[in-house]
Amino acid sequence: MPELPEVETIRRQLEKLIVGRTISSIEVLNPGSFRADADSLIGKTVAAVGRKGKVLIITSSRGRAQRGRGDLDGYGPDNLYIHLKMSGRLEFRAKGQGLKAKGETPKHLRVSFNFDNGDRLLFHDQRKFGWITDDPTVLPRGTDVLDPQLTSEILAEILSSSSRPIKQILLDQSKIAGIGNIYASEILWEAGISPYKSLRATAGSVVISSGLPRRPRPTVGAPRNDKLSIKLLSAIRLVLNEAIDSGGSTMDDKLYRHVSGQTGDYWSRRRIYGRAGQPCRRPACHLPAGRQEKSGSVIQKTVIGHRSTYFCPSCQSS
Repeated sequence: MPELPEVETIRRQLEKLIVGRTISSIEVLNPGSFRADADSLIGKTVAAVGRKGKVLIITSSRGRAQRGRGDLDGYGPDNLYIHLKMSGRLEFRAKGQGLKAKGETPKHLRVSFNFDNGDRLLFHDQRKFGWITDDPTVLPRGTDVLDPQLTSEILAEILSSSSRPIKQILLDQSKIAGIGNIYASEILWEAGISPYKSLRATAGSVVISSGLPRRPRPTVGAPRNDKLSIKLLSAIRLVLNEAIDSGGSTMDDKLYRHVSGQTGDYWSRRRIYGRAGQPCRRPACHLPAGRQEKSGSVIQKTVIGHRSTYFCPSCQSS
């Protein structure tokens, strides 16, 4: 499933390609993939392409009046929300670019947005799990993980709000929006934090999952400027921005692609995900040449919250 880096990569590409373009028609080949009023979007101009978590947001500017929506005159923006899910893919085709050499409809094409200048935005989805909707309630409730307003103090409060392992909290889109399974493992490795680590706020202390008290506190809540949350937030920003700069992760199935059809490069640079049984890439986990590897410095695979999780028991023991 495309995570924040993949969706942000697509957002940036679409921002350059479709903003200012007017929708002339929408072809829906699979009704389950498009849950919006297509007629109300005809004649609308794309004003912006945004994102929250893993959801793309396409905002259209004033077209014909929309009673009860937007500003007092009824001309406010209408949003479309797109979730690619497991196999969804957006493809941009400039005017004159055929769908295939013979012009046939691609097998997994579900929706086609046709613009006034002849350009098209195609939504492909092999498994039909993805969707396009105008319902804003589909947006994740959690703070976008790259939102500048997400501070280490707020992150500490989020982490201490549940007794679940930290890996599960990172995947909970109602708490933090955008991180998926691949990047959760990458982030925790970068921060040197065990995916099993669990913090919960109690009256007077923050308790680790073992039940032993840690750092007495006078009030209920997560400690401010907690070292763990500072380290974790730094790792989140480093890993996700590196992945965005790499164009996201295209795995062996090649399902994720840029709107131009190119693939993302982060998968080849990943540190830990999918590397079970291989040596940890952290220099501190290796002894000088000619000496035996540190005990426990081989990547292990486990399951946390029904999701595959990769970690190094040597450098992620805390």
